[in-house]
Amino acid sequence: MGRLRTYLYEPTSADEASCLISNARHLRRSDNEFVRNNIYINADLTPAEAKASYELRSARSQRVSASHCRGKLSAVNSNPNPQQDGDAAQGLQ
Repeated sequence: MGRLRTYLYEPTSADEASCLISNARHLRRSDNEFVRNNIYINADLTPAEAKASYELRSARSQRVSASHCRGKLSAVNSNPNPQQDGDAAQGLQ
């Protein structure tokens, strides 16, 4: 496949732009794999807005990543010896 191209679309109104940006996330759930993996709609941000947006995404990504790791660690440590718990449960019956 050739190089992907960037297209600039200029909405005719602020409402149209807002609607387009708010619905862009639906592209990630498209049935079409090409659309899912290659089509992005982003707002036209000033350099300062783009930097602030990047920092927010990075912080959110780090929180999600840390939370995901803690969940895995918790699942591993919640029952360090499953055989021992099974024996204890049988002794209660």
